[in-house]
Amino acid sequence: MSTDQTATARTKLSRRWLIKMSLTTLAMLAFGGWAMFDLVHAYPKRGRDYAAAKQLEYLRAADDARSLFEASVAEPGEALETLRARPSLTESERAKLEWLEALAVPGLGMLKAEYTVMASPRETLASLEERLASAEQPKQLSAFDLPSQWLILVVCWGVALYLIVLWVRVATKKYTWVSAEQKLGLPGGATLLPTDLSDVDKRKWHKFYVTLEINDTHPSLAGKAVALDLYRYVPLEAWVLKMEQTAFPDRQADEEASDDDASVEQADAGETPMDEHADADKAG
Repeated sequence: MSTDQTATARTKLSRRWLIKMSLTTLAMLAFGGWAMFDLVHAYPKRGRDYAAAKQLEYLRAADDARSLFEASVAEPGEALETLRARPSLTESERAKLEWLEALAVPGLGMLKAEYTVMASPRETLASLEERLASAEQPKQLSAFDLPSQWLILVVCWGVALYLIVLWVRVATKKYTWVSAEQKLGLPGGATLLPTDLSDVDKRKWHKFYVTLEINDTHPSLAGKAVALDLYRYVPLEAWVLKMEQTAFPDRQADEEASDDDASVEQADAGETPMDEHADADKAG
């Protein structure tokens, strides 16, 4: 007996599954990283720039109304609620409301006295006019912009973490095979021989799953069903087919007879497999 037949072979992870997992994980990490960038840099900057533009409009309106000296806001939260409750507003008050609402965007964290108190409103006005003289009007942040990025970040990185954990769990599971005995070793330590099989359930074969029905004489798996994932592990499918052929030799003969009968029926009908493919192509 050759060494190859007595040696113990082990399954490897399917290359197709590894590529699929790697691409999906990288995509989730990339989308999550993009959301993190928006959260940490892009959206806060846009929010600050928009608030600065609205502050400039407010200070200009206050200056036109000759109330620039009292433009500083010590209690921004209270001032915002007061302005929202008023039925009508002056131009200066409307500009002030828009500025405070720009600071109050959820997640921005700028509706605080440190951002609204101005020691010298006129100097602040001059500074903003100089800084924003050539700047484009930034886009306003909506109330959902920052929370939605948090949601994208949590979902994407959560999925990526799940896939990484799944990869580790799948990678640590091994099936073994001794060709001479056709002995299949399961990850839990149990082993199966063709004589241990009462059936091979291939109803989910097209989905790369198979279930081995174990007979009542097995020492540890008597009467149980063992589900195998043929997509993730190679060459597990080939090993299962060899065990089935040994345990149920009549099945292969029946399958071959079914194929022969199908060929005879096609011949009687004047069709060949090539004709069927051609008809299918025409119908498509």
